Amino acid sequence: MGQPVAHRALLLLLRLIIATAQRPDDEVKQFPGYPGVMPSKVFSGYLKAHAEGQTFYSHYVLTESQRNPSADPLVLWQQGGPGSSGFGYGYLAELGPYVLNADSLDNATVPTPQRNFKSWDTISNLLLFEHPPGTGFSYCVDAAEKPIACEWNDQTQAKAFYNTLLAFYEAWPTFAAHDLKIIGESYAGLLIPFLVYEIFTQHPDETPARQLSGIAIGNGCPGTAGSTPSKRGSCNGPFGS
Repeated sequence: MGQPVAHRALLLLLRLIIATAQRPDDEVKQFPGYPGVMPSKVFSGYLKAHAEGQTFYSHYVLTESQRNPSADPLVLWQQGGPGSSGFGYGYLAELGPYVLNADSLDNATVPTPQRNFKSWDTISNLLLFEHPPGTGFSYCVDAAEKPIACEWNDQTQAKAFYNTLLAFYEAWPTFAAHDLKIIGESYAGLLIPFLVYEIFTQHPDETPARQLSGIAIGNGCPGTAGSTPSKRGSCNGPFGS
């Protein structure tokens, strides 16, 4: 009897550790302007990380799968730009559970999001970071935690991207067991390959390398020939535009 009891106690302890490591305070209880019941749980908050001598807070949005959040894959979405908000563009215009369109603005002080019945969270857990820091609500800070300008190029942003992903797994350890898919568009044609290179060449034994099972890039930017860490690539303009 001693071993089963000890086993059950260990499982209970693990559940308590996992529960306290997640972010219940980040849950969005009501989506602003949306009149109906939210189809899935949404969490929004900040992940603190460091890279290339910079400290930053990356804004994340996690939307649990409507189908089976405990088993469905984790899809990490990266917007283009660079510097385009994955929340403002991808999430609210393309792949999230809500979309803003012309009807959203009719006779409303607060825009009314419309339900997107083809949203990606119908079959997956959807995660996005407003990346690189300096994009959207993500920002860098100095030693006194005062917001300052961020400085990245095509290569260094990958280290920030990777460290943000690690910070997410630390905050949400249950997702470390899910298949990871990384998907993006436009300038993500540069951002994602550099991230994947960082994953497999610098950290081949860590969670992202173990769980990554696929990537996809739509309308990808191939970059500028001869780009280096000091000479940035270009699709729609210089990095950060």
